[in-house]
Amino acid sequence: MRRIFRFLKALWKYMLYGQRVSFCIYRNRINECCECKNFEESNWTCKICGCYITKKAKMSSENCPDKRW
Repeated sequence: MRRIFRFLKALWKYMLYGQRVSFCIYRNRINECCECKNFEESNWTCKICGCYITKKAKMSSENCPDKRW
């Protein structure tokens, strides 16, 4: 339930203020996440926030909870 709430909040913030990041920035964010100890490789999620990395990295209005990007 908490993950759904966080996703809806992120989606709302993205719709109001965000835009898609460039492919270069997206790739850098994904690379940073893959090197992180909180990266869950089996389903590409973050162990801290539970978000799907492939979705969150595309949103300019979102940040890494570990302050990596």
